Amino acid sequence: MNKEDKKISVIIPVYNVEKYLRRCLESIINNTYKNIEIICVNDGSPDNSLNILNEYAAKDSRMVVLSKSNGGLSSARNKGIKESTGEYITFIDSDDWVHPQFFEILIQTLEYDNTDVAICGFSQVEKYEDCFINYLNNGYDRKKWIISIDELLHDKKYKMFKVYSCGVLYKKNKIYSLFPEGIKVIEDNIFNLLNLPLYSKISIINIPIYFYYYNNESIMHTYSCNDAYNGLIWFCNFLDKDASLDKRVIIEVVDFIYKRCLFYRYVFFLLGDKKSAQKNTKKCYKTLILYDKILPWRKRVLYRICIIFPFLYHILKQIKSGKQNVEHIFSLAESKILKQ
Repeated sequence: MNKEDKKISVIIPVYNVEKYLRRCLESIINNTYKNIEIICVNDGSPDNSLNILNEYAAKDSRMVVLSKSNGGLSSARNKGIKESTGEYITFIDSDDWVHPQFFEILIQTLEYDNTDVAICGFSQVEKYEDCFINYLNNGYDRKKWIISIDELLHDKKYKMFKVYSCGVLYKKNKIYSLFPEGIKVIEDNIFNLLNLPLYSKISIINIPIYFYYYNNESIMHTYSCNDAYNGLIWFCNFLDKDASLDKRVIIEVVDFIYKRCLFYRYVFFLLGDKKSAQKNTKKCYKTLILYDKILPWRKRVLYRICIIFPFLYHILKQIKSGKQNVEHIFSLAESKILKQ
């Protein structure tokens, strides 16, 4: 492969991020791999973000600035996908940044391993730091991280790698489903659960070259009970409408909805919104009981018992987490989702 004969479309949804946007753009523009198009989708941002985008676009011809009325993260990403011209696609959030060799490592790994997707490690940080390590010269372990989709879905040690769409290099012609619009939470989960099971082999790079910015002042500010469940209800409606789904996809979707229903009901019980959580859980359960026979019987029985007797799940969660503290229960990565 000629070093840079494959174009990567970098899709960046932009909304109200003037404080962070420059560091994100600088990290992308200064990457060692140059054959990229940087598609920035201004999602009706009310601050100075659009002016910053236009400033950078005037200096770098690889930048494409698109503007639209505010429609949310999924809507912005979908517009970027539709306008992209690269053979590969990756997503970067506008308050995050990437390692200087981010694109080069991802595309070399994917091409060398002949896989459909390359997923990198990430680091959750609270402030910007110069993070340059010359991985390409120093080397990194790659071969043992070539896995099948079944390993990604079912092996717990790969759990975090199936949650995010950022830090992933996708072959564009392998993206069959767009992001679900109109929901605030779990859009990345839905996108990956509908797309990844259709792939064959996946490369996982065990080095942190994507940097998630974690703002610890914004936990739970915009995350309502209905926001949490809207994505699950969307997933339930999707199951009801599409009978042609691959069996593996249905298994993963049903298992995911069950786990999230129980988790959200537990969290919003702690937050004092018990009625809304119960109401939304019942909506999901009406669909789940139609499909959960596809799950192993022990798992199916446990889920159903916990749905009927939620306090059992509360006890199990307390034993596992050690305390009833919402900020402790949510991982840093989940808090990243909360503030979008």
